[in-house]
Amino acid sequence: SNTSIRMVELMGGTPTPLPYGEVYTALQSGVIDGAENNPTALTIGRHGEVAKYYSLDQHQRIPDFLVISNRAMEKMTDEQQEIVREAAAHATEAYRGLWDEAVRKALADAREMGVEVNRPDQEPFRRAVQPLIDEYRRDDIVGPLLEQIVSD
Repeated sequence: SNTSIRMVELMGGTPTPLPYGEVYTALQSGVIDGAENNPTALTIGRHGEVAKYYSLDQHQRIPDFLVISNRAMEKMTDEQQEIVREAAAHATEAYRGLWDEAVRKALADAREMGVEVNRPDQEPFRRAVQPLIDEYRRDDIVGPLLEQIVSD
């Protein structure tokens, strides 16, 4: 995405967008010297075989969310709507626990693959991308959503 490209540029990198299936070979051959992945992708895609350092910097957080159309909700009784909302809340909590466990396992697996996992100070990254954040804050549509996310 243009946002991801701009983010990497602001952090001093040279973004090289590639299809996911080409990342392993590009790392292995030196075409790229790093890849943007979450811990599970690092191990499932076996990138840890060719990338021996992993920075858990949380520079992006991509939300997963459940959606249902207004039309579908409006066809339900109030009781059914409440059941759907409760089920969604329970599913969200369960998923968070499953995701946290998957990340713990992936980091352990990465270390077993010989990957050195580090947790750099996030503040320099925040400062570097502040111009991009400011740009989105000024957007009439994205700005209010960003404020809601930041406040949570």
